Amino acid sequence: MADNTINNHVAIIHLRKRYDVNVGNVGEPTKMQTSSTNGESKSLQNFLPNPNSSQNVLKARRGVIRMLIIVVLTFALCNLPLHARKMWQYWSPHYRGDTRFSALFTPLTFLVTYFNSGINPLLYAFLSRNFRRSVSVIRNV
Repeated sequence: MADNTINNHVAIIHLRKRYDVNVGNVGEPTKMQTSSTNGESKSLQNFLPNPNSSQNVLKARRGVIRMLIIVVLTFALCNLPLHARKMWQYWSPHYRGDTRFSALFTPLTFLVTYFNSGINPLLYAFLSRNFRRSVSVIRNV
């Protein structure tokens, strides 16, 4: 019983400090109200865990997995020309490095590979809410 009372006191202190919540003492009927800047009081329901939180977590994980798949596929597609050219260069007896095609194809494969580094921030920006939120925080500083 004493441990329960201590835990209740700790929870009340945490709520008061963290959320500016006015709650009664242990053993009293609890009226959980928050004070706001304009004098209105809000219910503590805004601070309690969402009953659909497992669905929110699942939705967030799906978004992360989707973003990861897109980033990995973009990496693979951007690096494929370079590695295909390298394999052709090393293993084909018909490869000639002095042709106009090779002179054009070699720099293009490097550019496409470097393009991957440039497109990654854009992918994160369009696919991740956390990234967009972080950029807006940095921009406002």
